[in-house]
Amino acid sequence: MTLSDLELAHGTQFNVACRVRHPLRKIAANGSSYLCFSIEDCSLTIKAYAWPEQCDMSVSLHDLDCALVEGRLRNFNGGILAAVTSIQPIVNEPANSVELIPHSMCPQPPQLVRLVDLVSRLSNEDLVYFVNSVFAEDAFALPFVRLPASRSHHHSVPGGLLEHSLECARMVQHFSEFNPEMKDLAVVAALLHDVGKIVTLKTPDKFCLERAVLDHNALTLELLAPHLKALDAVNREIATALRYLWTWHHYRRGAVHPALTIAEAVAAADRISSGLSIEEMTFRGRPEWHTVARTEYNNAMMWRPHLNWHTDNSRHKQQ
Repeated sequence: MTLSDLELAHGTQFNVACRVRHPLRKIAANGSSYLCFSIEDCSLTIKAYAWPEQCDMSVSLHDLDCALVEGRLRNFNGGILAAVTSIQPIVNEPANSVELIPHSMCPQPPQLVRLVDLVSRLSNEDLVYFVNSVFAEDAFALPFVRLPASRSHHHSVPGGLLEHSLECARMVQHFSEFNPEMKDLAVVAALLHDVGKIVTLKTPDKFCLERAVLDHNALTLELLAPHLKALDAVNREIATALRYLWTWHHYRRGAVHPALTIAEAVAAADRISSGLSIEEMTFRGRPEWHTVARTEYNNAMMWRPHLNWHTDNSRHKQQ
């Protein structure tokens, strides 16, 4: 359950896993100490407070901590506040870590809801565990949802990396030629294919040594290595297949086709998503009659033919 699933009405009781944001101890006008903070997940942020007579406030809380929070919603100044009666920090890795990516940390919040929906549609439990394990690491998850996919090439706006990754993942879902298990594998491979960019684009407007000398595909394997190793222990075939889907184009060894045909779908989705973004950037603000233009990135030509324009001498024009 996410916060947006709650009935946002006075008196609604809740018991949810969420993030604690900006906890601050304050003193009320009567001299009593209370805790002011927000509770947040991928879908929503709700202002919250806790009083010592209602909630154990001895627990140490920090910004972005995951916790099980219980209480009741109440109306206040035309909005909703959460009156908290229990806060229990989540010590172990949460099983639903994708849902706990903070809404306010993503420049494109609706994309977080789409990410949750994408993961919820995976039928393989090992893949679901793998994805949630990856996103449980804030050093990975937070830059992944904030950064662009490139500096100026495609999806070059904040949140563009998540947008591009989700586009690729959704595309491979539509290949009906592959069985559901193989499509699930491809969805995860497409979703995480560019995670190395959280290293190469960590300083998008400044010189970055890693961006200058390293291939982000190699960094993808490096960042995911601990999670792949854990996956090896429960499903070596899936772990090996993911490694292959992220690296096959580097060592094709003269083969015409990859060993896993679904690799073509992942690669095609990457090219199509980036191409559509470049096309949109190139023609943005140009008049409709401007059908050919050069990209700012590498001066390549882009073309948008008007396929349903009819001229006076069109052979399809009615006499």
